[in-house]
Amino acid sequence: MQAAAHPSWGRRTWPVALVGWVGVLALLGQPLPAVPADLAAQWAALPHWAQRAVLIGQPGLLVLAVSAVGAAVAHRVGLRSALAGTGACPRGQTWAGVALLGACVGGLVHGLDRLWAPHLGTAWLALEHAQSAQPSPPWWIGPLYGGLAEEVIARWGLRYWWRTVDRVLTGLPSL
Repeated sequence: MQAAAHPSWGRRTWPVALVGWVGVLALLGQPLPAVPADLAAQWAALPHWAQRAVLIGQPGLLVLAVSAVGAAVAHRVGLRSALAGTGACPRGQTWAGVALLGACVGGLVHGLDRLWAPHLGTAWLALEHAQSAQPSPPWWIGPLYGGLAEEVIARWGLRYWWRTVDRVLTGLPSL
């Protein structure tokens, strides 16, 4: 009997990378960041598209890198993903259920933040007031970037390194 074949590297990489890039591209919807005074003239000299490219360059490359590394070692370290073809959704779990749970947890955290804000003192209130004067990004950037791009980075990048360090510390052979 033949062992089950692992999906190809490309099959494991590209779906994860593309979902991560949806989050990275969401960064294009936020206001351009302030730059230090000594770089302001150079920054202003860049065309608008180049400023936007700088904004997404680092996180975009990071998503591509961790997608590629995670896909290369997923089957060896036990990283599973229905999207990458290395695992399946648990029985009875649906994407809608997971999204609803995430929205509920997000609402709970937002509510707790609002509840605790008045008790954090004048320094916190001053910081919050100063930040409210800045242009704020649209609400959807956080869920898309934090929920997609950062999730790819954490699951396919940090988990690999954590499992590698764990193997080294417990004396298991390295991968």
